Amino acid sequence: METERPPVWLWPAALIPRLTLCVLAYRDPALTMRGDSLDYLALARNLWQHGEFSTSAVAPYAPQLLRTPGYPLFLAPLAAMFSSPQFAAALIQSLLGAATVYLGWKWMRPLGGRRGAAFGALFLALDPVTVLHTPLILTEALFCFFMVGAAMLTFAGIGAPTLGLAIASGALWSAAIFTRPVALYLPLTLAWVWRRNKPALAAFLLGVYLLPGAWTWRNLSQTGRPVFSSIGGRDALKYPGAGVEALRTGRPWEELQSELLAQVVADYPTEAARGDAYGNRAAMIIRAHPFLFVRHMATSALKLLFGTGLEMFLEWGKGLGDFQINPLFRAGISGSGTVALLRAHPALIPLQIAYLAALFALYGFGLVGLTRLWRGGRREGALFLGWSALFILALSSTQGYYRFRIPMIPFLAAAAAAGAARSRETDKTS
Repeated sequence: METERPPVWLWPAALIPRLTLCVLAYRDPALTMRGDSLDYLALARNLWQHGEFSTSAVAPYAPQLLRTPGYPLFLAPLAAMFSSPQFAAALIQSLLGAATVYLGWKWMRPLGGRRGAAFGALFLALDPVTVLHTPLILTEALFCFFMVGAAMLTFAGIGAPTLGLAIASGALWSAAIFTRPVALYLPLTLAWVWRRNKPALAAFLLGVYLLPGAWTWRNLSQTGRPVFSSIGGRDALKYPGAGVEALRTGRPWEELQSELLAQVVADYPTEAARGDAYGNRAAMIIRAHPFLFVRHMATSALKLLFGTGLEMFLEWGKGLGDFQINPLFRAGISGSGTVALLRAHPALIPLQIAYLAALFALYGFGLVGLTRLWRGGRREGALFLGWSALFILALSSTQGYYRFRIPMIPFLAAAAAAGAARSRETDKTS
């Protein structure tokens, strides 16, 4: 394996922006909270205090099917030690974010040499959406740490499908799946890496799916629903279902989301019973309007790929208070459309242009890198990176939210590292 140290600037590039946000989180912990944060904290406290995976405030504790226990387990000891664990979580997540950048460098160095790895790792370190989400009470930082470690080890298995690599990568994929169910099927589609070593293939699949299978059995025994997580069905109704209805009727998307979810809640009194109902209602809408569904998906994919999250700069800027000279950061606008946001705050226009240019560079170098790997005889590596990015894009495009681009970035950065290499000859893994 590659033992060369990363460039000296990599650690400050990864740590300084994240720790700066930690300072703001220390001053105002509310800055780390978003829509799902309260649920995660409730799950963490109930896990620690009562050993129950539930968001219920009092007994009886209704089993939670939407979430998975990876991130609440991470938060549980922090919730036990601190009455307000947001800063501690933000700090640890920032360190994990920097560690993820380091893992990315290790992964990219054989792909793109020093120059290519520097480009890919620098994007991982400074990508604004990734950085701004790192300290939040959300799954992104922990999930990406597990996923990048798992992907790096699995990718190494292309050239050396050893039993040890298979076991280690399977365990990390399992941790990633427990943190965020979006990764549930991705390792299954990458299992071909181990096809030349049948014991390694078996160990990989067992390592990935043994614990998720046990969790699915737990859900079946407690609720009668054999699901790992029911969040897919709910999100199908919230996003493509409501999105198609919004295109059809011209009504606001958020209004339709509330109505559709409320209808299911009214018809099915328990969360366990709602799991299939969400998905079935979404499927009915999609089957009735397939062309509107395609339109929704295409529009959402563009939003996911090119959304810049400018409102997050304004939200974090509130933490600067009187130390912030520029008054636009005091507005605290959240959820505004990009055009409306830029009209209200034209000083953000250069930032918008710069970030879009960086995204185009990432995608452009990524395509060059995939082509270079393919033509250079490393077709399995090209397939691994390209497929993984497309898999996440396909699953996340139903929502069209730039936040869900974050898990794609490591795969795109690894491909871009190959594209930014000095020559068509990339370094060989020792």
